[in-house]
Amino acid sequence: MVVARTVLPGALCDALADPALIADPGAWAVHAEAELAAFRADDPDPRYDLLLEVVADMLGDRTLVTVQQVGERHGVSVRTLQRLFTRYVGVGPKWVLGRYRMHDAVSELDAGYDGSLTALAHRSGWYDQAHFNRDFTALVGIAPGAYRDRRQAGRSGAGGAG
Repeated sequence: MVVARTVLPGALCDALADPALIADPGAWAVHAEAELAAFRADDPDPRYDLLLEVVADMLGDRTLVTVQQVGERHGVSVRTLQRLFTRYVGVGPKWVLGRYRMHDAVSELDAGYDGSLTALAHRSGWYDQAHFNRDFTALVGIAPGAYRDRRQAGRSGAGGAG
């Protein structure tokens, strides 16, 4: 968690803490968006632009599976990426890469993938199935094998109902 006053001007923080504004969440959101847009326009941060470029690249090129690869592509160190992501995203680049890869794995299972879960784990950037299973279960709530079994049972049940 980042304290707002460490990255935003005090006057902006004070304005957003106005009790009258807080009492109306819609008005607070409109005011916050306007103030933050003005703040961003007044003091552009090239590091933020780099972050947006990196995130777009990570999302667009799923062959990027390590933070080292991302850093090399963008000409920055792993530590620089870690600082950027921690400041602007709140989590590290490894977590973001892992989340993208996990979403891809879930999408493959949703699309009917029936190959080896070990192969799916490796193709998705995990070095072993145990870590893949742990990360999958943490995100989805059940193990990948059970998830696939439920999806397959749902498809076969839906196909026989017509």
